[in-house]
Amino acid sequence: IMKQQRPALTNATRTYALYGVLFGLLFPIGSTFVRILDAGLSISLSSIISIQSTDKLLWVIDTAPVFLGFFAGLAGYRQDMLQKTNTELVNTEKELKNIQITLEQRVEQRTRELTTANQNAEKRADQMKAIAEIARAVITVRELDNLLRQLTKLVSERLGFYHVGIFLLDDEKEFAMLQAANSEGGIKMLARGHRLQVGQQGIVGYVTSQGVARIA
Repeated sequence: IMKQQRPALTNATRTYALYGVLFGLLFPIGSTFVRILDAGLSISLSSIISIQSTDKLLWVIDTAPVFLGFFAGLAGYRQDMLQKTNTELVNTEKELKNIQITLEQRVEQRTRELTTANQNAEKRADQMKAIAEIARAVITVRELDNLLRQLTKLVSERLGFYHVGIFLLDDEKEFAMLQAANSEGGIKMLARGHRLQVGQQGIVGYVTSQGVARIA
């Protein structure tokens, strides 16, 4: 069983209690001096002891510092508790704000992730649709030159490439020959009989020699 610990006296409790005691001392001191003067005695230690020992009313007044210090200490304790509660509320508010900020950041991040995922999914769906159209073109177009030109056009329009070129290997598999292109520059290269040596020149040379895709 854990015992509940009482909070230690803090600044306001001690300060209020001290002021209460000091203020309470004014009553027995003042009353003693008044009694001495009424009795026609001189102010001295012996007069104070004599008055204090014979006047029972002063005995009651002498307790004033104790009671005033006690009640003032209670007021200070209440002030400390209010301050402590206020501090706890401020700290709790700060924690809640931090939690709120963290949750908002997580929601915002999650929203961005979902938005990006949806955009990627839409892009992927559009690409699959474009690929399906390209596949239909491959099936329906029989003449090779026309098919290659149609492919470069469809790939450029549906997949968003500004330049598309199709190379085919020559009979000796020594050169990759440009057979179709969609861009103005590609068409000029096509007219010049543009070709690249297998295994030596750039990405096309690499791909035609290795037989694997390469993205740069």
